[in-house]
Amino acid sequence: MEDLTPQPDEETSDDPTEESANPDLLLTPLAPPRRFAEARRNIGEFANTSDSVSMRRGLREYTRTGYGGAEGLTARFGGTVRQSERLFNALDPSQSETSERQRLLAATSGAVALLDIVVEIVAPVDGTQDAESSRAAVFEAIAELQNQYPSANILELTAQQRDVLIEEFVAVSVYQRVILDIGDAISAKAPSIQAESSRLQQIRDFIKATVSGAFTEGRIVGLPTTSPDIASRTRDALQRTFQVFKDWTK
Repeated sequence: MEDLTPQPDEETSDDPTEESANPDLLLTPLAPPRRFAEARRNIGEFANTSDSVSMRRGLREYTRTGYGGAEGLTARFGGTVRQSERLFNALDPSQSETSERQRLLAATSGAVALLDIVVEIVAPVDGTQDAESSRAAVFEAIAELQNQYPSANILELTAQQRDVLIEEFVAVSVYQRVILDIGDAISAKAPSIQAESSRLQQIRDFIKATVSGAFTEGRIVGLPTTSPDIASRTRDALQRTFQVFKDWTK
């Protein structure tokens, strides 16, 4: 797979040519230079020492100074919101009239063929870094779903299984964006390959738990659980997640 790791001072996905080519990317002004400097410094300290306080500071500064706060970072994930809705529609048995579902039902039988079509529906190939990252997130989310529900039928998922899938997709998408933006600091500062792997897993686990908690809070306050409201649920969960990142103090 193509190496998606940014260089130390690279501001990923700020190329206006790339953003205009992909409707799932938000058109935003060019970011100020070195916007991730403070986030990288703290994440680098975490990589070197495994201090979770530094990890939380890194994610706080990533949200605050990197994207201008929870709202700005949520806006950056507008593509993930739309992709979540497409994923939900394709795999919801009750959405038989949607174009996504019809395309999937018309597919050649076979697990591999179906999986490939799901990925193409959610994130078509367009040559951008974001699309490749999203495609990988779909694969990973479905793999985790199958790990939790080995007998799950991808064409007949239950409501609970679809919830798991959407949460996994969003969590992986957030993790990948964070690592694309500031993960180079972990590679540079971790004392060993084993330590680097461990730090990445710690960040992944924290993001997954935070995203899951955000979706749970949304269900508690009564957000709708059916499409097209899946977009609202996803956006709300992202906002809650990034608010947790931003508001951490210690």
